[in-house]
Amino acid sequence: MKSDEFGGAAAAMMMNPAAAAAMAAAALAGAPLPIPVPQQPMKLDLNVASGEEAYMRRVAASRGMTGAGPRQSPAPAAPEPLPPLYSIHRGIIVKFAPYGAFVSLPGYRKHGLLHIGRILPKDAGRVDNMEQTGLVMGQEVGVKIISVDGQKIALSMRDVEQTTGRDLNPEHLDYPSTNGAGGGGGGGGGGGLVNPADLPALYSIHPARVLRIESFGAFVELSDVISSRSGKAIQGLLHISAMSSSRRVEKVEDVVSVGEELLVKVIKIDDQGKIGVSLRDVDQATGQDLDPTHSHAGGSGGGGGGGGASNEPPPLYSIHRGSVAKVESFGAFISIAGYRKHGLVHISHLASFKVDSVEKAVGVGESVWVKVIKVEEGGSKVGMSMKYVDQTSGQDLDPQNIQLQADEARSQRSSNFDDANKRKDGPIELGAIHEVDCTRCGARGHLATECMAGVGEKFDQGLPTFQQAASNHDTSAAAATAAPASSSSHSSSASLAKIQEALALIQAAKEAKRAKKEKKRLKKESKKKKHKKHHKKRKYSDSESESSSDSESD
Repeated sequence: MKSDEFGGAAAAMMMNPAAAAAMAAAALAGAPLPIPVPQQPMKLDLNVASGEEAYMRRVAASRGMTGAGPRQSPAPAAPEPLPPLYSIHRGIIVKFAPYGAFVSLPGYRKHGLLHIGRILPKDAGRVDNMEQTGLVMGQEVGVKIISVDGQKIALSMRDVEQTTGRDLNPEHLDYPSTNGAGGGGGGGGGGGLVNPADLPALYSIHPARVLRIESFGAFVELSDVISSRSGKAIQGLLHISAMSSSRRVEKVEDVVSVGEELLVKVIKIDDQGKIGVSLRDVDQATGQDLDPTHSHAGGSGGGGGGGGASNEPPPLYSIHRGSVAKVESFGAFISIAGYRKHGLVHISHLASFKVDSVEKAVGVGESVWVKVIKVEEGGSKVGMSMKYVDQTSGQDLDPQNIQLQADEARSQRSSNFDDANKRKDGPIELGAIHEVDCTRCGARGHLATECMAGVGEKFDQGLPTFQQAASNHDTSAAAATAAPASSSSHSSSASLAKIQEALALIQAAKEAKRAKKEKKRLKKESKKKKHKKHHKKRKYSDSESESSSDSESD
């Protein structure tokens, strides 16, 4: 069989088992192998689109749907309807969370969030957990839509009278006038925004009443500032940092209580009409302004830096009333009126005594008196100090800056000493003292502690420089014996003789030490030899006694 015939037969066997059996029988009978006719390959429908179309027809037929054609993408679902802003509804509580409850509103698929702070009335105080509210699962409550943000709905229960469903806050004073749901809400045309004409004057003092206490401060209403839209008193925030100037307040309840009558000062009004007030700046007995320079004020507009603040640094050595803005391990940053940036009070300038921890000395929001002691070029950085100012009266304790200069000189000397210790230029050489200038009289060759000069005089020991002593070392004997040509040469020769005498004494001390050491070594060796000789003699006597005893026994 030809190779091509064999190849065709092998291919046929692989593709058709019956043909393979016939070819095997023919081979046993000795007949030539039949060459099968190759079959046509099976056609596969690789048209994915047509297969998908057929599948969709079968699905449509099984569901009783008519029409044929390619599958079409489903139309986008219409957005779910949302309740109108500020509308009143009766809902059912369906879920509890640590921060509130979710309420199902009839006619709407989305659940609204009833925050824990919007359940009880404002005068009920702070609510820490949901158990304090008394709500139960499945309870029907009256709620008001106060915010719609996309598909999120915020509810309020305290604005609705639960028996009649009446809106207790028709002016929507606590909520923004615009919302994601659009439109909204009546109430004087501006919704919750305060009429600018109703706002109090900045830095003005007003009687106030505490409405609600939070961990960060207390909300108060200004009794003599009435809103033209609602007819109610306008509210402001008394921050915890603005409650006391004498100590750091840890808990708001320690200073104020709900319903308490106060005198407050308006220190900030932002672009949205939110008011910040201060209690520490007003004398509660007389109503006097204790901060006439408004150093604690935040100003109006923009909310940062304060009104009228600039980058111009305060004058050097001026006294200011400031507030602690930030505390770090190395010091505290102070905010003062009229200066947009913060000044730094280093930990070494917090008090006249050593302060180990900044947090134990001052706290954020605390009012302090500071003195400007350093202003870098351009006013980029301002250094301040508290220890030069009386923290009670603000009096300058160092008006001539004498103590300040002494402290700076001491700090500079300490810095120079540390730098000298860090340098590894080599050991101190003999004669280095001769290159030192006395800081008391200005003469060279001695320290200020050794200076014996009177007022206006110089104490000159006539000591040569170290370089001169080194250059004259070889001729020191001749210089010592030669007659002095002048008083200066005589003093130089005397100083060289002193140096030589000191060197001789040092050398003699070294020799004495060396001799003492050698004597000690010799003594030790002698003692060792003596001990060895004694041991040897004792060993010899013991051996003789043993031999004599043996002879006697024999």
